[in-house]
Amino acid sequence: MSGRWVGSRYCASDQGASDHGAPVQHVLSGAIVGLALLALPCAPNHAESRVPELTGRALSSTPDARHGEVLYQKFCAGCHRKNGRGSDESAVPALAGQHPSYLIKQMAAFIEFEREDSGLHRVLAQAELSRPQSLSDLGAYLGSLPVNRESNIAHGSSDAKAIAEGERLYADNCSVCHLPTAEGDAEHFLPKLRGQNYSYVLMQLRRLAHGHRFDTSDALLAVFDAMTSAEMEAVANYLSRLPPAPTHTAAR
Repeated sequence: MSGRWVGSRYCASDQGASDHGAPVQHVLSGAIVGLALLALPCAPNHAESRVPELTGRALSSTPDARHGEVLYQKFCAGCHRKNGRGSDESAVPALAGQHPSYLIKQMAAFIEFEREDSGLHRVLAQAELSRPQSLSDLGAYLGSLPVNRESNIAHGSSDAKAIAEGERLYADNCSVCHLPTAEGDAEHFLPKLRGQNYSYVLMQLRRLAHGHRFDTSDALLAVFDAMTSAEMEAVANYLSRLPPAPTHTAAR
């Protein structure tokens, strides 16, 4: 993996063969993370984890979305774009309209190295960003942004049969937790997957299948491990082409 600093942002790229054979270019975000779903974690000492405490303090703070915008434009927009929609071509996740609670927990995990990414850790661990108030502000700002209503799809297929197959696979394997609408669950820190960038979803499905998330249950690992590369592509294709929900409401 190689990367570069752009001002106060770090963008790392990983070009190579994916776990299931297809080459995937990966540009890791400079400020956050997201779904998401979502990077290679290490195995921390859970007994000493500060993530729940940091997440709880951030969620109990009164968010200042205006300050969150300042932080986002300074530290995050270089990779996630000014509108928060990321990049399908570079496998950078869309953050706009995501649940603030989910984003806050993921940022806390990157800060504490419970999701391993040295570039994101170096950005988020800075004093200006690692405070609970800053996490709260960033989450509020990103949650308030409108989700993508324009095509941001560089990969996948618009074929109706392919989309229908992805819908079937999502319903069978993912909808219980992420809901049939793919809107996730803010209370339980489950991200919205609806309209997420294809390349990013596919990359995370492949990583989950190979146990690259320490907090994934054995049952869930078994589900992903049983999926073929074609099935993962179908799910990513379906999710990336879902239009925004009729009414966007940012939830904490």
